[in-house]
Amino acid sequence: MPMLDLHGPLAFTPPAGSEIAVAARGALLEPDRVALRLQLPPATWARVRDHALFGAHPAVLPADRAAFDPDRPVTVVIDLHPTLVSEVLAAPDPAGRLGRGLGTSGDPLLNSEHWHLRTAAQAVDLPADSPAAAAEVESGFTTAHVSAGGAGSARVPLADAVTAAMQAHDLAPIPFSETAVRARVEDASGAWTLVVMMEPAVGLCTVYSAFPRPLAAELRPQATDILTQINAELTIGTVELDEDGQLRVRTGVDLGGAETDPALVERTIGHNLALMREAWETFSALAPG
Repeated sequence: MPMLDLHGPLAFTPPAGSEIAVAARGALLEPDRVALRLQLPPATWARVRDHALFGAHPAVLPADRAAFDPDRPVTVVIDLHPTLVSEVLAAPDPAGRLGRGLGTSGDPLLNSEHWHLRTAAQAVDLPADSPAAAAEVESGFTTAHVSAGGAGSARVPLADAVTAAMQAHDLAPIPFSETAVRARVEDASGAWTLVVMMEPAVGLCTVYSAFPRPLAAELRPQATDILTQINAELTIGTVELDEDGQLRVRTGVDLGGAETDPALVERTIGHNLALMREAWETFSALAPG
């Protein structure tokens, strides 16, 4: 199937925060792949990178990735998750299904975490005396999602899927019961504990990110109002305040059985991490330390 002439503005919905505004520069439909070519403004690329959107978590980015000019746009190619690829390609008119989905608010095709970053590149200037000085040349990097190919589609026991998903986010899982595992998260936002609770018999998985400082009792009524306002704007997950004053982010998923695809758990953890990074400033203001 050929490259589609898809051009114009698109707006993806992230796990938290405002929409991700990009410019479409083409789409690709193949027998086993759906991909988009997008141009991101510099600030949007910084947000994608810093908040691990489109599956761009540090574990899949090369250590020697290009240092992009912060004042120039970045061109990316993103691949649709295999589950949605099958749904799009099974439609009587796959190109029409893709176009309608990308133009319909709330469609799964506009969920940023249903896509994985494949490549990122930026235009570079050639010497003025170069024979190709007028050509458009880009330099960038390829992510680990490309080499993984179709890996991750096999169903494995839930505990194994959770371990693989955490490692994909560069987290070191530490089991503390038969149905729970935790990991230490440290990045530019802050440092906290992430916990994954499992119910293997029914395939339920809940992910928590716990803010490291409790909220004083006298501030909890005001904080409840603030968190309610935040939750009203979220499409995935919730921010919570428990009776002991702990602030946390919760995301969950019904995986449909004792075995699952690690990629589904990986996305659930990615949602949680992205939302915690978005909530960090609010949590820090509520519980300074």
